[in-house]
Amino acid sequence: MTPNPAGAVLAGRRPERLPVAPVFGADHAAARAGVPLRDAMTDGDRLAGVLLAAHEDYGGDLLVVFSDVTVEAEAMGATVRFSPDLPPHVAEPAGEIRKLDPERDGRLPVILRAAALARAALPPDLPVLVSLKGPFSLAVLALGMDRLLALAIEDPPKARDAVLAAAESQEAYVAAIVRRGGIPLIGDPFASGSVLGPGHFEALALPGLAGLVFAAHRTGSPAAIHICGDLRPVQRLVHRAGADLLHLEQADFAAATAAGSVVLGGVPTDVFLRDEAAVRAAVRAAANTAPPGHRFILGTACDLPTRADPELARAMVDEARRLPWSP
Repeated sequence: MTPNPAGAVLAGRRPERLPVAPVFGADHAAARAGVPLRDAMTDGDRLAGVLLAAHEDYGGDLLVVFSDVTVEAEAMGATVRFSPDLPPHVAEPAGEIRKLDPERDGRLPVILRAAALARAALPPDLPVLVSLKGPFSLAVLALGMDRLLALAIEDPPKARDAVLAAAESQEAYVAAIVRRGGIPLIGDPFASGSVLGPGHFEALALPGLAGLVFAAHRTGSPAAIHICGDLRPVQRLVHRAGADLLHLEQADFAAATAAGSVVLGGVPTDVFLRDEAAVRAAVRAAANTAPPGHRFILGTACDLPTRADPELARAMVDEARRLPWSP
């Protein structure tokens, strides 16, 4: 059997072909399978089922277990609203940040169940990344963006303490993910360079991110980070967090690999709302601009849109497999 190329890259080896991975979450996988979104997000067996079915259909080289961004905030007491066709949102923040028991609290056991099922169903060298919220984004979702940003202006030490408390809360979740055979994928969408300038990123977001990466490394696991939007204003700071893999949208990929990270991304998700020609062209463009050193996994820059045509995800993988490759 050919070694999994994404697993090879993460292990520091040269892959035998270009790794490729359409990244998708519960919303896309459930829509593809015709499963009610709330069912997929509240039942670990159903979540694993829809994710694995999409993975088998698309044939990517890694899988991300991701439900939605509200999981941990809800477990802290936030009021979360579900709708039939859209991912849930926080209607009322929890108002506090507290430690969570990932084996018992909220929907964290749902995610862990899905992670364990996915890991058991897939080849051992195929990476299974399990998403958890980054500390800054968790603090935003638990306390509310207005409150956290007001603290950042009026009482910076208190804002920093809130984000560090969110990071401390996630450490047990990191360990639980690793016990299921997953790789922690720290998703911190609100820490984007589109939201935070370098000063606030360094003061608020970076310490917690670095702490969670360290928590993963302490278990012997690699760690991954995903930050949405334009990362370039804060990218040099992100490198200091020490992640083994960076899943990036707008960023300097060569700089990320030079800093020691594997890069996942390159294909903008908006092309999946267009047509097959646009997807195939985007794959070729991403491959042509890949950073040197074979530390690259060609992937979607963020999650596939909920209603993206599955045929276009298959076309992405097919085009990547057609490209010339010299390991």
